Amino acid sequence: MYVGGCQPLNKYLYYERTAFSPMRFKEQDIYYLMNACKVYQDQTGSEYMWEQYDDLIQKLKAYKEEYISVQGTASSTEV
Repeated sequence: MYVGGCQPLNKYLYYERTAFSPMRFKEQDIYYLMNACKVYQDQTGSEYMWEQYDDLIQKLKAYKEEYISVQGTASSTEV
């Protein structure tokens, strides 16, 4: 823990913990992102872009499954 005016024992470890912590999405955020991908997927005229959006949707589904399994029932209270 950093205290104002004091340097941590390993300043790089401190920065690694604070600046590089992984970003977490709420379940509702994932839902919004998936819906946005589906809307743009339906509007694109390109098969390539349709596949790109489909890949993003699949990644978001996998993230949601992992996130919910880690957070348990707490994720439903955050929404």
